[in-house]
Amino acid sequence: MLKRYFSVLLILTLWSFATAWNIDKAFHIDDAAHIAFAQWIAIDPWHPMRGLIFDDGQSFPIHWTNQPSLYFYLMALWAKFWGWSEVSMHALVALFSLWAIVCFDKLTKYFCEQNQSIQSLALCLFALCPAFVVGQNTMVDVPLLAMTLAFYWALLCPQYSTHQRYLLAGLLCSAALLTKYTSLVLIPAIALHMLVTNHKRYWAYLLIPISALVAWSLFNIADFGHPHLLGRSAGGSGGKLHWGQLRLIFWWIGILGSICPFAIAFFFSQYQQATSQLAKRSWLFLSLSSAIAPCLVIVCIAIKPTARWIDLIFNYTFLASGVGLLTLLFIAIRQAQKNMMVDRQAQTLLLVYWFISVSVFIVALAPFLAIRHALLAIPPLLLLLFSQASSSKSNLKMSKTLSILAITLSISITSLLALADNWFAGVYKEKAPQIALQLSQNLGPDQHIWYSGMWGWAWYAKKAGITPFDRQHPAMREGDLLITSEYGSQPKLPNLSLVETIEITPTKWYQYFASTGLYQSDMRPWQFRVTPIDILKVYRVEK
Repeated sequence: MLKRYFSVLLILTLWSFATAWNIDKAFHIDDAAHIAFAQWIAIDPWHPMRGLIFDDGQSFPIHWTNQPSLYFYLMALWAKFWGWSEVSMHALVALFSLWAIVCFDKLTKYFCEQNQSIQSLALCLFALCPAFVVGQNTMVDVPLLAMTLAFYWALLCPQYSTHQRYLLAGLLCSAALLTKYTSLVLIPAIALHMLVTNHKRYWAYLLIPISALVAWSLFNIADFGHPHLLGRSAGGSGGKLHWGQLRLIFWWIGILGSICPFAIAFFFSQYQQATSQLAKRSWLFLSLSSAIAPCLVIVCIAIKPTARWIDLIFNYTFLASGVGLLTLLFIAIRQAQKNMMVDRQAQTLLLVYWFISVSVFIVALAPFLAIRHALLAIPPLLLLLFSQASSSKSNLKMSKTLSILAITLSISITSLLALADNWFAGVYKEKAPQIALQLSQNLGPDQHIWYSGMWGWAWYAKKAGITPFDRQHPAMREGDLLITSEYGSQPKLPNLSLVETIEITPTKWYQYFASTGLYQSDMRPWQFRVTPIDILKVYRVEK
């Protein structure tokens, strides 16, 4: 009974930590576009992708974007009762955050059933991951993560009958497919489970997600003329292997290392347990390399360096951590082959497929890389590592001191990045009304203020009463003012004269770690920067 109470308390504590950072956060990056999708659905639910949205100075149809519409339907329904405020939209995401934590807790209890401390540690490192906490916003990635975790729990849960297992997995797979196409990798997971558990006669359940995709595509044809899935252009490597795209593999490894600040604890544990001198030196090297990142954070806060080599050091330490984690994963898989009971080999194979399929899909097909993409690979990584750590024959064990270190580093780095990103998001919510009020005082009755840009700046500028600038149909007149952001295309008009430059520069210690890299990056999704996070320029329209 006490174990159950402790488990519930831990889940609620971790959920409160994640939700506290996001619940009243200003709308940021893609949030504005997602809300626009949902607001269109609230107007015309039978044509979810036919509508036009305005972004970065131009209008374009929703079906040009990447995501299917299921979550945006849910946003529209939620807003009907609770409104479109930041708290309302983030409260909806918080429900999926809780669902994700609960499902991962079930998976840790299944794979690490012999050790409650290992279960708790794995759950903490998952819920305290920077990609999980910072990546919430109103993005679809945390809802997708919750559905994916529930999907794999449905496949693995020993309490379900075979019919129940594949029915529930098929329904969850369908929901995930209609939330984000990354979940296409879940369909082969069902087939793989059927194959390795000798349940091939249940293949008809594969028709559930396939039928959902077919129905969605037919709905798309009725809506705007062609299937949305087939109309998307491949990003990533596009299936081609050349250096310009192979670098995405290195970026993926670096991103993985950057969002796992706990890696140093694993590496040092391996150093302590290694028997050969070569292994000891290798793990010590990886431990020291991974330790550079938190040490460099302290140095940057203390002296605020401006040298380019700071970025190179972050690149190195993230890449080293990612390589070390993949090495640990390889060791865990080898140990699983030796130590795992026959009835658990299928489950372990499913975890390996989970990690590899997500990694390959993102690198090969995603239009760009971001920490929220790597988030989908964190659960199988942790489950593979900790399922072996709980084994009596494993050398992947971690001492209590190192466990505390892993949790401490996770809380520290995640809190730092969340604090910085909240400031970045809140800048436009604070600045847009101030700028609008200040500039309007010097305008004539027939003059207007226009804005150009995207993301949070566009959302809060429009909310402050500033008119969006349409590049295709400019309607500005002499004496009007135009405010541009560094994020977005810059209007190229001959009759603009610069009036004022507003630099949004970090002033507090944590603000120097704000970056758009958390949402689209190379191998360095977070960094230290002393340059302005954005530069707003005010132009006046001349004759």
